[in-house]
Amino acid sequence: MAAAGEARVKDTLERSLEIIERDHLRPIQGSSHICASKCCENKTFSKDGLQQCMNRCFQPLQEMHKYIEQELGRFQGRISRCAQECQDKVQDKVDTKTSQADIAVYQQQVEKCVENCCNSHIDIAKNMFEKMKKVIAESAKAVK
Repeated sequence: MAAAGEARVKDTLERSLEIIERDHLRPIQGSSHICASKCCENKTFSKDGLQQCMNRCFQPLQEMHKYIEQELGRFQGRISRCAQECQDKVQDKVDTKTSQADIAVYQQQVEKCVENCCNSHIDIAKNMFEKMKKVIAESAKAVK
């Protein structure tokens, strides 16, 4: 049961990241390449000057990738903490006298709890990606 929830979270993340990349990052990437091309056309730049110019062109894109990685890391931390809390709640019930039947029941409780974590974090992921889109759009305006 928990595996199905984990698969839904993974699918939500993959689909949302694909949309972010295609619809929001690619235009910035295209602008970065156009900017870098203009750097190459400037014959007055030294080798270092050219590299600095090109680095400036790609800086907004690099910042967006870093931002996305940070947000995904925060999300991963949140869902991991939720799943760990499920484990902790059950482990507090287990002792040396716990029967195999009780352990099986507790395992089902963990799986149900993790499933609930996954379901609640799908909504959190959707909100996170909406926020990402807004942040990227604002950054893209600043680049132009």
